[in-house]
Amino acid sequence: MDGNGWADIGYSLAVCQHGYVYEGRGKNAQNSANGNPQLNRDHYAVLAFVGSSIITEPSSVQIAGIQDAIAYLRRHGAGNEVRGHRDGYATECPGGPLYRLVQAGTLDPGTLYDGGIHTVQVGDSLESVSLKYNIPKMYIIAVNNLQAPYALMVGQKLKVPARGVNLGEGVPEGGDGGGETPTPTGYTPFPGTEWFMSNPNSPIVTAMGQRLVEEGCGKYTSGPGPQWSETDRASYQAWQEKLGYSGTNADGWPGKGSWDKLLVPKS
Repeated sequence: MDGNGWADIGYSLAVCQHGYVYEGRGKNAQNSANGNPQLNRDHYAVLAFVGSSIITEPSSVQIAGIQDAIAYLRRHGAGNEVRGHRDGYATECPGGPLYRLVQAGTLDPGTLYDGGIHTVQVGDSLESVSLKYNIPKMYIIAVNNLQAPYALMVGQKLKVPARGVNLGEGVPEGGDGGGETPTPTGYTPFPGTEWFMSNPNSPIVTAMGQRLVEEGCGKYTSGPGPQWSETDRASYQAWQEKLGYSGTNADGWPGKGSWDKLLVPKS
């Protein structure tokens, strides 16, 4: 743009009133929307299509889309902070209605499960399943082709999509909804994808690496050791691919389904 070689969309992602999330510069490029170079290096930027007049209030599906955008970025390494543009730079953006949602924590997607299959139990409803896995009802309806009035049957198998993952990519790896399958005695329970994204230093990482080496998936030139690293991630990605996962389901970030199959001993 302007002969400077810049990408013409300064934002990482953008969300319209219909809830669709559009890729701007995406997860692997620095944005130019936050006001100065340091803010752009330190933060992603999500644009919501609302204005200072006419359409000033985000729709309910747009709010869900913003949450999806944040969930997507967190699955690729973003931190937990959610701030308005004005929190880092002198501007009226994102406007009063949207900024109030930022302050209230409404735009935060909350706990991210890895998705999977939920077996309907006595007393389950679409609402209770939605709350259990922190995924909007409309996404459960969409991936399972449910029809109104959405009555569930005991024993019915429901696909539970992962927040921040394209619904068209199918059910991500993660076991029975990312948290129902018990961990066998003597093995380390799944710490959660977010735990690995926090760059942990733990004996669990060493034990995981040793199992990956035993499975022929180790990419280590030395170690493994307790500090989570990109080499651990590359090794775990090889494990996911060995299990048959692909695409975003084989990005190297551990999910419950693959973790339970790895059988990491308690350290």
